[in-house]
Amino acid sequence: MPKQLERQPPLPQRSSTLLQSYKRAVLWKKVMLASFSIIFVAILFWLVPWFPYGLSPEDYNERLAGLLGLLAMASVTAFGAVYHRDLSRRVEQTILTWSTVHEGLGDARKREYFYDRIVIQCERAKAAGSEFTVVALRLEGSDKDEFKSTQNSEKALRILTPTAEESECLAILGPHEIGILAPKADSAHAAAFAERLRSLVAMTAEATLKVRVGWAVYPTDSVDAGSLVGVARERLLGRKHIEVAQVSISEPIEFGPASPAPVSPATEDESTSYKVVA
Repeated sequence: MPKQLERQPPLPQRSSTLLQSYKRAVLWKKVMLASFSIIFVAILFWLVPWFPYGLSPEDYNERLAGLLGLLAMASVTAFGAVYHRDLSRRVEQTILTWSTVHEGLGDARKREYFYDRIVIQCERAKAAGSEFTVVALRLEGSDKDEFKSTQNSEKALRILTPTAEESECLAILGPHEIGILAPKADSAHAAAFAERLRSLVAMTAEATLKVRVGWAVYPTDSVDAGSLVGVARERLLGRKHIEVAQVSISEPIEFGPASPAPVSPATEDESTSYKVVA
């Protein structure tokens, strides 16, 4: 077993802190929205003369009209200040998030952010009673150079990024590995989803690569965020992996509209492997 796959990256220690911050932000947003709604409705009831405890027609004199005008100006100013502050905060968070969770200037997410997303998705799935899938995709080339392997991972990531949905998260877990978090893929579609990713990389890869894929479904395979990637790797290295041989961008594999790719059993080992025949 390769040493890079034997060592699982530990779950970041700040994952629990991130989760608590996320829960506090959601709770604070709900409390603020409810408070402003109650205050706004109370002011409306107070301004309408025919409502109980509201102003009477005699109260609408010149002094009260000026007071209401000042109150309206103060409300508009306060609302504008709060909106500007919120907009500035969102812009700052967007810039900060992009610079901290992405690798360089590319579309790859950092490994720590990927594990944080798995932790949060576990909580969401637990609350909603839903499922999601974590996919580990490994690229093995004939060239053992580490820099070449890293380039292959980045190229494969650029292939998968345009086809990924907004809710999905992709990250480079190592020089040979890519991790994909798919919140919408349940246990019934996990295998098909992983196979689609493998086929896409295999058909458009520039160099001769072997592509192996494994997946893990929450909560069928594991309910622990730190174990989902490990289960996907075990499945990747186990008997259910798929090997792709002699894939080149100059001679892409073309599938018919209604016929699947032809397969032939591999005979190198006793594992249940298949080779896609161009």
